This record gives sequence, structure tokens and C-alpha cells, in this order.
Amino acid sequence: MKAALISNFGPPDVFSIDEIPIPTPGPGDALVRIKACGVNRMDTELRAGVYGGEPLDSFFFGRNIVLPHLPGIEPAGIVEAVGADVVDLSPGTFVVPHSHLSCGNCANCVAGDDNACPKIRVLGVQTPGQGVTQNISFGRQRI
Repeated sequence: MKAALISNFGPPDVFSIDEIPIPTPGPGDALVRIKACGVNRMDTELRAGVYGGEPLDSFFFGRNIVLPHLPGIEPAGIVEAVGADVVDLSPGTFVVPHSHLSCGNCANCVAGDDNACPKIRVLGVQTPGQGVTQNISFGRQRI
């Protein structure tokens, strides 16, 4: 499948369109064919290597970015396949994944305060290999 990759930080021309393997959903994952994706401030600044005028490594969500990077925080699409243990999604379901992925198990998540999860990650930022391409595979928490 084709994917827009960022191989190094810089101006818009750091994007390249490359072929990458179609991911296979693991246990608790869904593979989604992306139909549209927003481009927001975090996507744009991440591509440049900064956030809020500061280097990415100074920003909690910008640490440990793996290059080449698949950006895409605001996708929408259709479930293509699901992994083992997924019971509440099926192929053909239209989805808009929540951009912030939480663990689902800590005290904050159980209390409904998943935005305070100590393991929170941002889809397309802290999910190496799982940004928005034509398809993505991601954990089913908060889908």
C-alpha cells in the first residue's frame, strides 16, 4: 500500500510517497482502510520537528518519534479486518478512531479519565508504523 512518510524533519517536501506492507491486525487490533484524515497543528509541527516552537523532544507527545514516521492523528475509515479478541467491531464498520490511545486498565481509565492515563499515546505520533496510510492497524481502546 502507499503511505506518506516523513524520513527527516523539515519543510513539506520531506514527505515521500512509498510502498509499505499492509499491516496484519494483532489481538485486540482493527485494520482500517482510511478514507480521509485531517491535518492539524500537531501533524504540521511534527513534520517540522517542533511543537509550540520547542524541539519535539521537549514535548511529552513528541518524544521518541521513530523515523521514517507515518503521520496522521485524525483518520476516518472502514474496518477491513479485526484481530483475535475483538468482539465489538466487524469488517464494514465505519469508524473514527479517538486520537488519544489509553491503556484501558489503569485507575484513571477505569474511572473514565482516560485523558489522564500515564500510558496515553497519540495516534500518528507515538504509534510507530501506525499513522495514517491507506490502512492502519491500531489497538481497539477508545475506537
